[in-house]
Amino acid sequence: MAYGILGNSPINRASTNYTYSFIELLVPSSHRGILKEAEVYIAIAGTIKIKIFRDDGTNYLFIGEKSVSVGTGLNTISCWIPVEKGDLIGFYLSGGGQIDAATSGGNAPYHAGDVTTNTLKSTWAAQAYIHSIQGKIFARVGIL
Repeated sequence: MAYGILGNSPINRASTNYTYSFIELLVPSSHRGILKEAEVYIAIAGTIKIKIFRDDGTNYLFIGEKSVSVGTGLNTISCWIPVEKGDLIGFYLSGGGQIDAATSGGNAPYHAGDVTTNTLKSTWAAQAYIHSIQGKIFARVGIL
């Protein structure tokens, strides 16, 4: 059973977004553990990379990702990415895919391209979108 979350409710929203790397800042990881499952609500099928980032004050540190093809509607994605309390979920869509999003009320900076390295926070542009992506965190058991 999951004991923590990060990200937003994966629901059908009024708009869509795509073609950039995004980080969801509104709901950081509530616990240290393993991101074992992510849910996304997809408007147009494609390939999504679920990403984990860590904010060190100056940079967004790239922690890991899971790439998978997704169909329209609600998708549940199995992952295995270690997370620390405060880590952030993000994503990148390709292959024409689009995620459902609300165009206001959020805080989801974006960066051109598929970000797979540490990047200066100042290179990310601000955006008020709320994307339909949420991760479920499970307790760490054993040696990682």
